[in-house]
Amino acid sequence: MKTIFLSLLLFSSAAMAQSAKPAVDLPNGDPNCPPGFCPVLNINLEMFNFHKPRTGCTTGFGLCVRFSTSITCEFCLRKNSITNGMVISSAYLNEDEVELHLPLALQKEKEFTDTDMTSFEVEDDSWTITDEMGKLHNIKGGVYPVKVVDEDMVVMLPLR
Repeated sequence: MKTIFLSLLLFSSAAMAQSAKPAVDLPNGDPNCPPGFCPVLNINLEMFNFHKPRTGCTTGFGLCVRFSTSITCEFCLRKNSITNGMVISSAYLNEDEVELHLPLALQKEKEFTDTDMTSFEVEDDSWTITDEMGKLHNIKGGVYPVKVVDEDMVVMLPLR
């Protein structure tokens, strides 16, 4: 079982950009990190607005989201948490599913106080995971139940 920590940015405005940490130079893009360090997927939200993507996200009414990712090596001993507006969470890639752990404290953030967080929705073809062998896996779209385990919300996401 391989552990990947996810760094997600909370946002409350319609448009925002946030810089990710520079990626550690990993040989051949290999996420193997030195002992005591784990690969971290940094998600950099470059654009989020309510314009159509086909207009360059400048006009029309739709949803335009642009983001990039990078992998860095970070010290492994982290707890799923929210620190300075950043969500630190973990995901475990198993043979046929991804076990996503999100901090329970996310429920108390102002963006989610009125949101039902007993289910987690994924759209088809919106999330791809690469395993340590370089094989791509797609998360199957659907609505999945959320379990509370200690200080985490846990979602089991099946692979296609």
